[in-house]
Amino acid sequence: MHEQNLKDAIFVSIFNDEDMYRRHYVPTVHHMIKNPKNKARVAELVDNATMKFCKNNNMEYAQIPKEVKNELMQEIYQEIIQDEVTRNR
Repeated sequence: MHEQNLKDAIFVSIFNDEDMYRRHYVPTVHHMIKNPKNKARVAELVDNATMKFCKNNNMEYAQIPKEVKNELMQEIYQEIIQDEVTRNR
């Protein structure tokens, strides 16, 4: 799978999977509102989403390039900071 498509598929899976969204994304947003510079929480969200995506698509976690995870982390961080944190202020 092409890296861009893989990144997009994992990104979309976070929002399409109700459990992932409710149990991982929403708490990350609440944490980021209080600690906007803490990227470790976003990295944890990306790891969890990637693991679940791999499990659901019969892939191995090691098959996902580190660059894809880093780009996804940046994209989600931007999404949270631009949309969620600034909206609540």
